[in-house]
Amino acid sequence: MPMKTLILILLAVTASALDLTSTLKVEEGFSANVYKDHLGYDTIGYGHRCSANHSAVTVAEAEKILASDIAEAIKNVEKLIGKNQPQEAKEIVTAMTFQIGFSGVSKFKNMIAKIRSGDYKG
Repeated sequence: MPMKTLILILLAVTASALDLTSTLKVEEGFSANVYKDHLGYDTIGYGHRCSANHSAVTVAEAEKILASDIAEAIKNVEKLIGKNQPQEAKEIVTAMTFQIGFSGVSKFKNMIAKIRSGDYKG
């Protein structure tokens, strides 16, 4: 499925159906100990990059780290698409930022332009 189609489908999801924290917890899964993610990065908790010698974390600690990571992703999303976009758009772009990073999402120039202009159908 082309990325544009996937993004348009995701944008159609209502805010009530998309709880970002819960979604990321399911997608990332929890690990109390450091593990290598699919790209080979040292990771802990709910997909948080860390050093190889990071100590184990509890679920509560991992949830605090996740909340901080999401807050950082939201700040980056606001730089990309602005603060006054629909909640659905912000959550989806935030999830993308969490997954592929600010620089990765920044490459989706057409998507960003469409969201900024309010054209959610493309």
